[in-house]
Amino acid sequence: AAPVDPTVPRVAAAALLDQAVHRAEPYEAALNNARKFGDTGALKALEPFAATGVPTAASLSRDLLALLPQLAPKPDETPVPSGILQRLQDSAMKLVRVRRIGDAQSDDLLSRIKDTAQREDIAEAKRLILTLPDSQRTLVQPWIDRTDARDAALAAASRYAQDAMSVLPRPIDSQR
Repeated sequence: AAPVDPTVPRVAAAALLDQAVHRAEPYEAALNNARKFGDTGALKALEPFAATGVPTAASLSRDLLALLPQLAPKPDETPVPSGILQRLQDSAMKLVRVRRIGDAQSDDLLSRIKDTAQREDIAEAKRLILTLPDSQRTLVQPWIDRTDARDAALAAASRYAQDAMSVLPRPIDSQR
């Protein structure tokens, strides 16, 4: 019997893994199959999402939209007006809103983040989130970490498939 070339099964395993990862399907079996051919270090970034599949841009956007109300500045609590003069003053304050400049910029940034999340542009939303003050950014840090892990998993799957296919012989140019 002729020896079996491991190149073709490795390429097939890499292609199946890459396809499952990019479709956001669970890929635990495909990952275990790819591990048989070595390169476990290259597959390390794929482990966190193997059972559930890589999160889609839509699911990450929904998660971010759910977190955004936590980032909104909290309104100052005003005491209940007791006299007529205080009630008049309170009514006048409702007509004219006075906000700190930092609050207005934060509101604008939060609305831009919301717009990008609604468009499912998670890369732009992440870029905008990274410009938030540290106190606000810590509230969405788990989302940022999950986005980074998603990006790493997608890149690792593509890189693994490209590396596996790079050992295949190139077709002969028919125009020579």
